[in-house]
Amino acid sequence: MKDPCQADMERLNPIHSEETSSQGSSSCPGEIHDSLVRELTVPDERVTQIESILDLWSGSLKTNVLTELRKWQLNFLEHHNLEIRQERDKHAAHVCQLTNQMENLKELLHTYEISIGRKDEVIANLTNALEKQKERIELMRRFSNWRLQQVETRQDSKQEVYVNQIADRQFELGLLKKVWSAWRSLSDTKWKEKVAKACQTRAESLCV
Repeated sequence: MKDPCQADMERLNPIHSEETSSQGSSSCPGEIHDSLVRELTVPDERVTQIESILDLWSGSLKTNVLTELRKWQLNFLEHHNLEIRQERDKHAAHVCQLTNQMENLKELLHTYEISIGRKDEVIANLTNALEKQKERIELMRRFSNWRLQQVETRQDSKQEVYVNQIADRQFELGLLKKVWSAWRSLSDTKWKEKVAKACQTRAESLCV
């Protein structure tokens, strides 16, 4: 298929086209060059017509070039906008991922804070329990010391009472022995006197 510009050139010089087509295989390059030189000497109106065709061709070329440039520009803009949208989508997905990670980290931090608070509460309760246990142990120690002192005091007082009782018994026994000895000696004396009187009376009655 022929280019529009080539078709216009053949229309302007049909003889040349026919000759070139018929002589393409039989003529030598020198003859073709001479014939071309002769054929190119055309009138002014033909030159004007050629200029108009060339202007038309250049305008068509310019239009085609500008059209291609516009298409290329539109394709470039579309490709650039597509890349921008893709980058924005990637950025939005990355931001969403980071946001989710931040939310998860916040929840994890909140969980850790709750766990730490509970541990602190447990530690505080254990500390209070230990303090109370220490107070109880101290009170028990003091009470035990007091009981020991009371027991020792009671034992001492019991021993003292027992010693006093033994001393009182010994004293009473000593007094009883003395009284018994005095009563015995007195009884013996009275008994001897009675026996002597009885013997004397018996003897007097016998003598009479």
